[in-house]
Amino acid sequence: MSGPPLDSLWKELGGFLPLVYVLPHQRSTDKRLCISHHVAEADWERLTFYTKRVHKMTYVNVSRSSSFSSTVYARLAALPNTMVLFPSLQSVTMNVHFAAFPAASLILYVHPPPKLRVAEIQFEDKTVSDDIAFTAIYNAMYHFSTIENLKITGTSLNLQAFADVGGGDALKCRSSTLRSLTVSSFSINGATLRLLSHFSSLEFLDIILPPNITAQEVTAKSTGFPSLKALVISTPRRAMISVLGLLPPTTLKSLHIEGSDSINGQLGLEDMAALHEALAERLTLESLTLGSPLFGSQFYVPSPEDPISGRIFHPLTTMSTVTYLSYHGPIPADIHDTPLEGWRNMRTLFLTSRLPVSHRILQSLARCCPHLVKLTMDISIPDEPLDGIVPTNHGLQNAHFRTRALSSPRKVALMLDLLFPHLQVVQGAADGWKGVMDIIACLQASRKLRGHTI
Repeated sequence: MSGPPLDSLWKELGGFLPLVYVLPHQRSTDKRLCISHHVAEADWERLTFYTKRVHKMTYVNVSRSSSFSSTVYARLAALPNTMVLFPSLQSVTMNVHFAAFPAASLILYVHPPPKLRVAEIQFEDKTVSDDIAFTAIYNAMYHFSTIENLKITGTSLNLQAFADVGGGDALKCRSSTLRSLTVSSFSINGATLRLLSHFSSLEFLDIILPPNITAQEVTAKSTGFPSLKALVISTPRRAMISVLGLLPPTTLKSLHIEGSDSINGQLGLEDMAALHEALAERLTLESLTLGSPLFGSQFYVPSPEDPISGRIFHPLTTMSTVTYLSYHGPIPADIHDTPLEGWRNMRTLFLTSRLPVSHRILQSLARCCPHLVKLTMDISIPDEPLDGIVPTNHGLQNAHFRTRALSSPRKVALMLDLLFPHLQVVQGAADGWKGVMDIIACLQASRKLRGHTI
């Protein structure tokens, strides 16, 4: 085998066992595989003939290494200095124990792969000590000088603070070169967040703030993150308002917020409204995702008629640079009467709420969102005839509606075809929506045969 098939076979490596089989090997006294004491230069050349094709390596299931002797790592490290074991390796995923284990130093850290850009350290054991966690992160940061993307994922005991294991200090040596950072196995406190805000090349950040963090802990005197373009963050909403003071108002283009606090009482709703107001005032986003609020068991979901629903939702309709919006939360009853011209650049819209929205919003979207191509929302469709629908030539292509079973698929199909005559996909979470799509397809085919569109 040679050429592209061989390249494809060796592109991803799931451990070191294949390397043992390529080299001269034997069984040790405990029946495990080991590399022979004598390895000729021709054997090393044969090994690198294969390993030069490896672009991605995953070593997370440490128990699989029990099939070969631990001496294998030292023998692989004996590769002649004129050769590089993984010259094309671009991405490595390691179990935290291996990342902190001396074997990793022998194989990956002493002679780091020159093209390595992505490293992921997985925490699968909730009992990892602080020393092991720090060593794993520090080793990867210190030795992988070419790394641009670091992911620290998996589970950790009680989502302990990243600072407790020296995580921030371990990252400092790459403060000017790290472009992407994901930390999902630890929480980030205010001091670490401010430290990260000085990383000059950081473009993507995915973090979790502790649920009990206060706004004062993340307050900063000036903005940071000079290169940040995308942020994914789980945080209490009140703290997020202070986090906004750290974010660059024009550079940041994508923001995904998962509120980690429950909405218990009017104060929680006021926090939501204040956050959305601050977002609209301070940022020029292109993509915004606002995760579902966690309504506490001792509080009601605000009704669409409640003024707070409008105060929570209306600021979002003024964000004219947004092209992608995913929103889960209260929606006011008068949304169909709300000016939506601020969404003139919207292309993808997801609106979901505990209570459905009147179908009349579709007319507003057709009028105010000329570039909308994908729509998902909860709508209510009355049993009476749908009058007053003004035909348009809107280019919406994909629509997904969550509503109760349809009493008249034909009525709904006629309405949608008048508003959105170019629909390619119409789906629903209840009975009757397949019939809607079939009718729309027939109407479009009929127009095509007549040689004109609406």
